[in-house]
Amino acid sequence: MLFRIFAVVFIHVCIISCNSGVGVTEKALSQSNTPVTNVLTYPSHDQWKDISAREDSTDSDLLVSNSQNEETSVINDNIAEQEKSESKKGKEKTWIRSPQETNVAQVRVGQDEFLELQSVRAVVSVEGIRARTVVDHVFHNPYQRTLEGDFRYKLPDHASICYFAFYPDGVVPQRLEKNHELPDLPSAAQVYNRPVTDYFLEENSVFGRAKIAHAVPQQKALAAYEAVVRRGVDPALVEWAGGNNFTTRVFPLLPNKSYRIVIAYEQTLPSIDNIITYNFSFAKVASEFMLVADKHYVENPQLNIKSSIEQNTHWISYKTTANDQQITFRASLVSDFITNKDPKQGITYTYGSISPQFTSEYRASRSGKAVFMLDTSLSQEKKEFGMYISLLENILEKNEDIKEFNVLFFDVSSGWLQQGWIPNNSSGLSLFKNKTQMVALEGATNIDQALQRLVTTPWINQINTNIDVFFLSNGQHNWGEVSLRKSVKRFRQVLQFSPHFYCYNLGLGTANLELFHLLNEFGGGSFASSMQLDKLAVAHRRSTLFVEEISGIGIEDVMIAGNIKNIYPGQQIIVAGKVINDKPMINITGRVAGIQKTLSFEIPVKNSGSLAPRAFAELAVRQMESLDDPSLEEAIIAYSRYFSIPGKTCSLLMLESQDDYDEFEINLQKDSQKIENTRVIQLFSQAEMSLSNSVSSEKQSFLHFWKTLQENELVKIESKQIDTLLTQLDESNFSFSLQQLPYTFPGKQPAKENYTWYLKKAQKYSAQDNLTGYMRALSSVVELQPQESTALRVAGYLLLKEKIASHAVSVFRRVRDKRPFEPQAYRDLAKSYATLGKNEVAALYYEILLAGNWDQRFRQIKTIAQEEYLQILRRIAVSDNSKIKIFSQQRLQKIQKLTPASTNDITVTITWSTNDTDVDLRVVEPSGEKCYYENLQTRSGGKLLADVTQGYGPERYTLKKATQGKYKIYVQYFRGNQNRISDITFVETTVSLNSGSSQANTFSFYTMLSSSKEKKLIKVLGW
Repeated sequence: MLFRIFAVVFIHVCIISCNSGVGVTEKALSQSNTPVTNVLTYPSHDQWKDISAREDSTDSDLLVSNSQNEETSVINDNIAEQEKSESKKGKEKTWIRSPQETNVAQVRVGQDEFLELQSVRAVVSVEGIRARTVVDHVFHNPYQRTLEGDFRYKLPDHASICYFAFYPDGVVPQRLEKNHELPDLPSAAQVYNRPVTDYFLEENSVFGRAKIAHAVPQQKALAAYEAVVRRGVDPALVEWAGGNNFTTRVFPLLPNKSYRIVIAYEQTLPSIDNIITYNFSFAKVASEFMLVADKHYVENPQLNIKSSIEQNTHWISYKTTANDQQITFRASLVSDFITNKDPKQGITYTYGSISPQFTSEYRASRSGKAVFMLDTSLSQEKKEFGMYISLLENILEKNEDIKEFNVLFFDVSSGWLQQGWIPNNSSGLSLFKNKTQMVALEGATNIDQALQRLVTTPWINQINTNIDVFFLSNGQHNWGEVSLRKSVKRFRQVLQFSPHFYCYNLGLGTANLELFHLLNEFGGGSFASSMQLDKLAVAHRRSTLFVEEISGIGIEDVMIAGNIKNIYPGQQIIVAGKVINDKPMINITGRVAGIQKTLSFEIPVKNSGSLAPRAFAELAVRQMESLDDPSLEEAIIAYSRYFSIPGKTCSLLMLESQDDYDEFEINLQKDSQKIENTRVIQLFSQAEMSLSNSVSSEKQSFLHFWKTLQENELVKIESKQIDTLLTQLDESNFSFSLQQLPYTFPGKQPAKENYTWYLKKAQKYSAQDNLTGYMRALSSVVELQPQESTALRVAGYLLLKEKIASHAVSVFRRVRDKRPFEPQAYRDLAKSYATLGKNEVAALYYEILLAGNWDQRFRQIKTIAQEEYLQILRRIAVSDNSKIKIFSQQRLQKIQKLTPASTNDITVTITWSTNDTDVDLRVVEPSGEKCYYENLQTRSGGKLLADVTQGYGPERYTLKKATQGKYKIYVQYFRGNQNRISDITFVETTVSLNSGSSQANTFSFYTMLSSSKEKKLIKVLGW
């Protein structure tokens, strides 16, 4: 039996730049032996309007108050009765997340093959609004082969992984005295105010010695990991997979062995009415749970299930066993801030939230015109989408001064409900309701195109027009322009109307706070589901505090989560800084309705716990990464390495020994001195000053990549020709626009979570007849695996197949940035730019490929690249207006000398999309003789280049003089990645006739192979 164990879904509500709260979600996926199907069955609009009244109440009635002498369930009257009362308010009840979620770890070893989860142990440390969770798992490999596994997590909002350990020795199950049992839980003293590593110091484990991962720059980590895997030893790699998703690759997993995997993460807990909530759900396996809460920061603690309790002056701890249960811990906050000293640096850090309270009246809507940006992409949860619909209707119904509206639907495409303004009346609402019955959640999210659609619509983008824009999306973007700052800057450059953006975090998914903050800079605000639905619908009409300055007294390096311009009453704002005296204070100065106000917040210094320093660093890293400024990379790496923070810049890498790290020139030193000397707020100011150039210029973006490539020394490249070429290219050579896609309403259909399903669906479309349908299906592949290079490559090849070159360039640049140590990334980009008509930039990428000293397994690619590059150079050399005409003529002569002067009647070349795989090219000649890896040369003169068994190809067949008859071209998936049960690969087959002559003709085919030994006929070529 193949066990399908679905992803760990640690979902909490993050504290965003406005009222913090939680919302309702579907029960997470549980174990199943069948593929996942997320069927979209939307309730009616009226049902959604009443959803807050009908949702089941949370498990607050089960919460118990435990004291030193009590181990039985006693309801805390104050909190439980308050929540019972709130549950009776009907429509006024806020959207509260259902706690009945299942957090199950998943180790994927193929497309639909998984290891078996056998036991779990969770140890939690709570310090005020921050918590650290250490989850200890045992997995079993029931397959009769050694495997590589993907250990997948979706973290809570506002959380990050802080620790990963793998026990590579493994254990044969029969050796365990108790079936798959983990060591006993640590004592509370080992957990309280201690680093994660102390949890394991005194345990007696049959799993042997743990190997711990370290923060390493992403590209270098990936290159080292894959090189070591090919040697058959045991590394691990924790990579950011988009949003709050992380994928951990572990190797080797030997047959019939059980393995221990430990992952820890830290998060900011949701706080409503001064009460924090922590949730954790166990799978249907034997599980143990321990929580230690710091009494300096919390009081009135509660746990919802019976447990053993210990406590002293400083902490209270709970221990219990669980199986398929939801554990909920709640407590009142003693302080909104935690304050700890880093023992190595001697710096005292503080982290917490402030909630300004001031008198604020409801006013008329700023504008009588409203635009609703409604996300219909695959990443939108169906319940989240339904709630956005309900919110939209409530906003229109409860704000009569909104006279006209329209809805911009967007996914990978974007389009209006109808052209022109729609009256806010029953007819307008009916039009919207009828259209949304035809919406299918599919496709990737292209924020850039949606914003461009706003400013390219004439009846919207008019000078001196005020428009309120309600952004109804979680903001996850996985298509088009990667840089949100660049997208927003492009929007601002052509913006003529005056927008205020209002964003909503319903607590059902991972809200993209970076995007929310960028949009709020135009004016507006962000709101969370702690508000009642009726109040949420009119929240944008409250008078705000226009912020003029946020400063600190007795605290330096003050950071605020997001660039806050307007503050609403009760808005919770995350603040962090370095304490320099005993009475630190935060001051906010601004104006409310034109009246000057200064609000002051004292920060109590308790110096208890250990989570504040890393909380500060996590906020600093996320803020710096959001700026997309190359100059910040050194500081990001320093903070990430010191505090172990994976993300966009760094991954967590585990190698066998220090010698392995030294071989790949990986520095593991945690430089506390550099952190001490870094003032993050100064870096922000400097980055803002240089932001214009770094964000707007395509050439500057490439130059940053080129500089990084040279500095990180992943590949040794002779740069002379590249530098010469760069001096002759300007912005016009690099710049291009992504092809705009019209929006269509395709009708509801089941939404899948299956990678291959969307690939097959895309290939059923004719891109010429239904471009949007094709792009929706194809981009869904990337939406499901936004950081997976294989998914990006497949999408890129299928885009080239349909000559959608601008989107192919965008996709392949992401592969380049992730895998700059592979020559295929540069060839793919060269071909894409050439298809786009940007031959000069295509030449640039071919020059990088030819100048690089690549791994020996890629030895064949330069021969093919030279032949392709000659065609590009010939085009440029005869061009009348190319800036590099002389350069191309000189390079043409040089490369022609390196390339054997020959013509072939038939040339067939294949490359494929997956690493460490073996795809074979076979050509059956008219005589019946096969040219393939066991017969490299035929009697008629057909030749096959050496068989490539590790990587992406290429393999090539050439025939100088073809005889009359039929040539049958086949590709065969000989062997996938030997460390995976199953994997798909996409093969690009390029057939050239009369190559090397003026009559040359080339055409390509793209084929998906999904199983080992699968063979497909590509073309029967008549000669």
